[in-house]
Amino acid sequence: MIEKIRMINYLKCRYDEYSPKRLETALESITNRLLRTGHYEKEFLLDVIEDLSQRNWTKAKIVAYLDILDVEERT
Repeated sequence: MIEKIRMINYLKCRYDEYSPKRLETALESITNRLLRTGHYEKEFLLDVIEDLSQRNWTKAKIVAYLDILDVEERT
């Protein structure tokens, strides 16, 4: 769990450097890769994004979190 938190924080710092448009593109790309795995439904991922947004997570942190899910699926 600690390793996952470290990776999310690392990726968040990286995504903080992205422009809003590039961040949105990254979010779409990661979401599409997660959907292709067949383990997630679009509505579920949209609910996760909405829930994290309501918890005042920045878009960069949300993208980092989803990116960790994507990495786990690829490894």
